Amino acid sequence: MSIYDFKEQIDRYFHGKEGYNCAQTVLSILKDSCDISNITNEEIINAKSFGGGRAPNGYCGALYGVLLASDDDNKSKQILNDFKKEIENLTCREIKQVNKKSCKECILAALNSFLNNN
Repeated sequence: MSIYDFKEQIDRYFHGKEGYNCAQTVLSILKDSCDISNITNEEIINAKSFGGGRAPNGYCGALYGVLLASDDDNKSKQILNDFKKEIENLTCREIKQVNKKSCKECILAALNSFLNNN
């Protein structure tokens, strides 16, 4: 599946009917479309607290969502590196203020980083 196949799902989940933030959006897409079985509905609901720069270390919520879904420390390190190459920063604040990237761009980058390393 191409990362661009997810654009419709991003539009549906991110601030859509469910009102999901970036972290919830990536977890929902991974669960629904990539059959990542370790993601529960409860985790998606609890990820509400990780949007808007509130993830640990100030990380982008979309990035933090894919890190939650990753089950391997080495893969997580590569996800971080790949995301930073594409978006240029890891924290929500810097991404929005310095790099001027949108949340949807970060969601795509996070999904891309996850899929390239799993």
